[in-house]
Amino acid sequence: MNLFENLRTRAVRAVQSRLFGDAPVSPLPAEPLAGRLGPSAFSPGAVPGGGESPAAESRHAHRHDWFAHLAARHAAGEAGAAERAIEGLESWLRHDRPGQGAAWAHPTDLTARLVHQAAGFSWLGSAAPPALIALAAGSAAWHLRHLRARLPLGTGDEHRRVAHHAGVLIGGLTFPAIPEAREAWSEAASLLGPALDELTFGDGSDRSGAPAFLAQSLWLAAIAHAVARANGVALPTRALSSWSRGVRFLDRIANENGSIPPLGEAPFGEILPLPGVPLAASLRGLAIRWGLDAPEPVAGDARQRWFVHDEPPPSRSAPAAAQTGAAGARTWASWTFAEDGLAVAVMPARGEPLRVILAANARSRGRLAHDAPLQLLVDVGSRPLLADPGPGRPAREEHNGLVARGLVGQESRLTIARVDGKKARLEGGVALSGGARWAREVLLNQQRVRVTDRLEGVGATVALRWTLGPEWVIEGAEGRYTLRSGPFTVVVELPAALSWRLEAGTAPALVGSGSIAAGTELLSSFEVR
Repeated sequence: MNLFENLRTRAVRAVQSRLFGDAPVSPLPAEPLAGRLGPSAFSPGAVPGGGESPAAESRHAHRHDWFAHLAARHAAGEAGAAERAIEGLESWLRHDRPGQGAAWAHPTDLTARLVHQAAGFSWLGSAAPPALIALAAGSAAWHLRHLRARLPLGTGDEHRRVAHHAGVLIGGLTFPAIPEAREAWSEAASLLGPALDELTFGDGSDRSGAPAFLAQSLWLAAIAHAVARANGVALPTRALSSWSRGVRFLDRIANENGSIPPLGEAPFGEILPLPGVPLAASLRGLAIRWGLDAPEPVAGDARQRWFVHDEPPPSRSAPAAAQTGAAGARTWASWTFAEDGLAVAVMPARGEPLRVILAANARSRGRLAHDAPLQLLVDVGSRPLLADPGPGRPAREEHNGLVARGLVGQESRLTIARVDGKKARLEGGVALSGGARWAREVLLNQQRVRVTDRLEGVGATVALRWTLGPEWVIEGAEGRYTLRSGPFTVVVELPAALSWRLEAGTAPALVGSGSIAAGTELLSSFEVR
């Protein structure tokens, strides 16, 4: 069987079924870059603006997401899509200089190319010319050599190691005619498990402090697993166990629609995403679809988390129906991830889950984490209510479009004081620059959330900023405000010692600034009702 025939086998076609089901889908709904960029833009040495790093548009072109997109359109019956995909890929491959230029500057882009080519050739099927497949195989051989020769080994590179091994596994199995293909994918399959192990702590929380990077790594591993299974290759049990552990963590911190909270840095772009489905939801769905150790069905909200205040938690071995029926109408689900410094609490409120995340970054001080102790996020369903980044450097992340900035601080410590029968309390303390101290308490009581901040100082200057969700109606002044959004009300009490102002706009914010007199305490509170 030659390479062209191999790519048309049912094994390769099964990759699509394992990831997306039976109906062909388009991984990118926007107009593909192949339709707008000429051959010069596909050249790996062509960087718009003459910079050293590829611009966003150039990176997408070099990742070949447009190729998978057009191939999916062809599989869905769109006339001319296959011709555009073939023309664009051939142009890129003929301009390529392996190992040189912007296309080879980011190792994850190499894996992205192999992923998108594997999916694209699967969707093109017999429409893919043998000459193009042979040309792509020659390029893939360079990709395998480049990835294997440049495996990142440093601390903080855990997600890159997963991307390397996933790319080699996918490339080796997709292009089996490459002389070193079997050796390459076999080695990658054995190394993927240890690499996944290094991504998380024992409780599944990510070591990098950036859950979005963890999600991308687990997604690449999932695609590699699908390709392996489609070709009759079984990954080691260790790899699947490590993968499932990370998926459980993401499931617990994600909101109702599966979106991951903006903690730490985020990776560039998505790689073969499911259309309209957030990454955490995609991963959870795959875990269930593949019969792996998926997050257990539990009581609480639509996503079924468990924690029952009035009764002990249900047994992990109890049937799902028994667990679901154990919860009352006012039930908080609560988890703590001590090594990553996260506390998460969720409960159903007015028909939607109300979610609170308090982040201390206790041990995650990697280069992908933000130094944002006691960062607080409050959502209802998939909508943000409050976003506060904690006293870290100005936050670069957005919380569903909200950008928040806070204090400048040092040394954070998160402690979970207690969770009793009627209320849960999350507490943390931070030493601020200038000698002041800041303590935050989050009290969860029935369907209310009360956030209390205490500032004690020695004449320190502070600046507090609370960014609010969209479409708020704000009433009040001089330190007491009432905020309304849909069925929710937030009552705000702010210290008179600070000067407060309301910043209007698409993302309104309450901003306070001033100095803390020596030996005094400033108290502010937000209560979500």
